[in-house]
Amino acid sequence: MSAVHKKSVRDNLQCLGEEINALEHLDFLFEKEVISSYRRQETRSILVPVERNSALLGMLPSYGEKAFDTFCTSLRDRSRQPWLADLLSGRPPQGGMSKNHKRALKTNVSKLEVDLDVARCVQYLWQEDVITDYNKECILSQPTTRAKSKELLHLLPTRGEQAFTVFCNYLRKHQDWLVKLLEENVHSIMGAEKKGFKETAVKRFLADKK
Repeated sequence: MSAVHKKSVRDNLQCLGEEINALEHLDFLFEKEVISSYRRQETRSILVPVERNSALLGMLPSYGEKAFDTFCTSLRDRSRQPWLADLLSGRPPQGGMSKNHKRALKTNVSKLEVDLDVARCVQYLWQEDVITDYNKECILSQPTTRAKSKELLHLLPTRGEQAFTVFCNYLRKHQDWLVKLLEENVHSIMGAEKKGFKETAVKRFLADKK
């Protein structure tokens, strides 16, 4: 793997580690003869998702340039996270979920976990191409309704800006009191950011005057 691509993987380890699911990519890398059957199984056997992601990202540079190209293809086609492939390739990432929307989901996760009609929501998100077949299977395989909701809400921030929009559309149609929570939180976050920006600008202006 080229020095540039190794650096790109290294520089984006945290973001990739949080947003990918290694299980979605291991089979593809094996099918394309990038990794061995032994390495695929060894990585799959790691139980903690973050550690499994870290293991995948850590081994990629040792498999050459093909590994980088194949992993980017998998991000685009398998997990449908093209903004991560853009990030690795040095292009401006297009489509990732905004920090404000991630924060709004995180702030309201407890309420959403309890009240969300998760089975209906998952079907809606799947029909709108927000989540993959694999994502749907992972969510619905959880043992309880609360666990299903938790898995979905953990996954949503990794599915791009479209995921937030479609999720809000679903809530607006079927559980409108929940979308109001999210929208109010987003407005509150944006208001706080604007206030902070203005205060910083005033401080800089006064400092320049001295």
